[in-house]
Amino acid sequence: MRSVLTASAFLEYLEDGPKAQVVQEALQKGCVMSALAWHQVLLEVAKQGVKPEVVIKRLESQSLLHHSLEIVPFSFEDACLLARHKFKADTESEVLAKRLKLKVIATFQRPAY
Repeated sequence: MRSVLTASAFLEYLEDGPKAQVVQEALQKGCVMSALAWHQVLLEVAKQGVKPEVVIKRLESQSLLHHSLEIVPFSFEDACLLARHKFKADTESEVLAKRLKLKVIATFQRPAY
C-alpha cells in the first residue's frame, strides 16, 4: 500500500540516518510526497551544499523519483486546510494523506526548515 512520505522522513533516508530503513521499506511499496514537502527537501540539501540537480539525478538513476516516489501537487484546498493547522511541521503531509486516503509513513524530529 502506498503511503505519504514527509520531508523529514525523506531527508532521513537521503542522509542514511538511523531510521532510513523504515523509509526504504516504505519506498519499496511506493510513496507519494507533496510538492511542498519536496521543496523542503531540496531547500535542505541545498543548505548542506548539495545542488538539488545532483539529488534529482541520483534518485532518477536509482529509479526512485517518478517510480517509487511520486511528487504530487499541493492544491489550493490543501493550503487552506494547512493554514487551519497553524503550520505545524510536516502537517502538509497529513493534509495530503487525508485527501488521498493514505497514511503518513513517518515523521522524524528535525530542525525547522
